Amino acid sequence: MVIYMKAIETALSLTQAYKLGIERFEKMLGNEFAKAVEFMNNTSTHIIVCGMGKSGLVGRKISSTLASTGTPSIFLHPAEAIHGDLGKVQKNSVVDLSYLHLGGSGTSDGNSSDAKNNSINVSRNLYVSLRNSRIEGNFGQAIQVEHNSSMNLEDSIITGNGVGIDYSSSFISIGNLSTAGIYRSNLISNSGRGIDIWSGSIVHINETNLTVDASLITDTYSTALNVYDSALELSNYSDSAFTLSSSDGSEISMNQSSKLSLSGYTFDTTSSNDDINVYQTEISLIQIPEGQDIKIYLGNYLRLHFNHSFSSEIISQLNCSSGRTVDNVRINMPGIAYLNGSNSSLIGNTSPECIVAD
Repeated sequence: MVIYMKAIETALSLTQAYKLGIERFEKMLGNEFAKAVEFMNNTSTHIIVCGMGKSGLVGRKISSTLASTGTPSIFLHPAEAIHGDLGKVQKNSVVDLSYLHLGGSGTSDGNSSDAKNNSINVSRNLYVSLRNSRIEGNFGQAIQVEHNSSMNLEDSIITGNGVGIDYSSSFISIGNLSTAGIYRSNLISNSGRGIDIWSGSIVHINETNLTVDASLITDTYSTALNVYDSALELSNYSDSAFTLSSSDGSEISMNQSSKLSLSGYTFDTTSSNDDINVYQTEISLIQIPEGQDIKIYLGNYLRLHFNHSFSSEIISQLNCSSGRTVDNVRINMPGIAYLNGSNSSLIGNTSPECIVAD
């Protein structure tokens, strides 16, 4: 009888654990999950599942289940991939990677001593999901996503990459109509310009720390996020604090008709540089933690919108371009900050060139 009751107790405990796991999984479902399903449904080639060890056994089962239900799929062992099997990955493929470790612990242990070589290239309509992985100590870029491709990065660490590149290059590049979701990851102590987002791309970063170390490169100026003609959303819905940090430069640079949405992120405000530089675009601030000591620079014709009723100071210094005047005629207009119902006290100091409007 005692054994019988113990068995029931254990079964109920497992059932509760499964229930909590399903509830947690439900919260993780979002646009990236739907996008992954869409990619798999629309691909004209095989879905490639990668893994080794226990994750490899699970990957083989996933691949087998997909194939048996009418979706062409093959399993690719990562060790075998670098010894000739990488040819299985073709244009329009969908690749799922878990527990991948590229590079070593130091600057000489990476995948290549040539700064032109990248650790991971995602191109030509390719979809890659990378989870619980680590990319470190590589001379070139850690990840490059381009040509209408998509990447999903979750619960991973990218550190010490880009040691062979200068300030004009980034350790992650996402461009040419590509999309990326970066979730619950740490992108730390990488050099270069951080993440470049360009040419009509869309990137969502959630609950991720991002730091760029200018001491690792020959040039002393660095930027954590560079956006050109693209959209960037930074969000944090947890109780933990997540930080953007650039040791000598702005945290975010917005250019050429880009869009920026900020929600629940903090900035490293120890640098004397502006935290957000805005050129030829508009930005919206949403739910920024108050008391942040954020510094923002607005270029000519730029608009800053506050889309939340802030109650206290969130911007310590707002700097603006003075515009351009020829023969006493103003050619370019300075930047304008629209409060949209917020209290004017949310801006600490404003340079004389700026215009603040309701």
